[in-house]
Amino acid sequence: MLIPIGTTLENRRKPTVTHLLIAVNLIIYALQWGVVRSGGLLSNDELVQSVARVIDHCSLSNSPFHWYALFSYQFLHGSWWHVIGNMIFLLPFGKVAEDRFGHTGFLGFYLLSGAICGFLHTLFSIAPVIGASGSVCAVTAAFLVLAPKTNIRVLFVFFLIGFIQIPSVLFVMFFVTIDTFGLISNSLGVNNDPTAWVVHLGGYSIGFLVSFLLLKTKIVSSSEFDLPTMLVQLKRRRTYAKVVEQSSNVKIRSADP
Repeated sequence: MLIPIGTTLENRRKPTVTHLLIAVNLIIYALQWGVVRSGGLLSNDELVQSVARVIDHCSLSNSPFHWYALFSYQFLHGSWWHVIGNMIFLLPFGKVAEDRFGHTGFLGFYLLSGAICGFLHTLFSIAPVIGASGSVCAVTAAFLVLAPKTNIRVLFVFFLIGFIQIPSVLFVMFFVTIDTFGLISNSLGVNNDPTAWVVHLGGYSIGFLVSFLLLKTKIVSSSEFDLPTMLVQLKRRRTYAKVVEQSSNVKIRSADP
């Protein structure tokens, strides 16, 4: 198990929205858990029944489809492991994205990415979906665009427990690969895992594209760590190497008798 606990990038802004989103998700799931423990729709308490009905209407499905569920489903989860797992990933990567996008921009990015992921799910599946996975995957991909040259501090749990640093690109691509194989195996009927793989991969795609476009159009200011800057530097190095090679060839030819 690989648990991200931080990055090597220093942030200028306090991650207010990231912390707020984590708090809201945990509080709402605690409410869900309490309602289920109290009987949910089958409870004799009218208040519990009312809250259970509201929660049921806030999950996202294409039948019936409610536009508000594109946003509300992001704050519902199926278990404590589900919500804690999402929040563990949101914390380190959300800090970086919020620092670059700003508080309002980050909140809009988070909610709209989750809404688009949810809509994609309704196009491919009739099963209801809940969870912040799409939004968190979008934030994770945004981090990859914003800081691909950094490392991620990871708690490594596999027989032994320890802390290691992993290049950001390798860490994110590891989980993208897992989700890709999950979608393929699920589509082929190899497993019946209820995970909404389309939401995960949709989140990665949206987060990557939107972040890259925001940097290229300079809506979000560039830095020495981000992907567009890294690609420009790589292009310059290749151009320089090519010029040096051509210059060397000219000198060799001029030296021939």
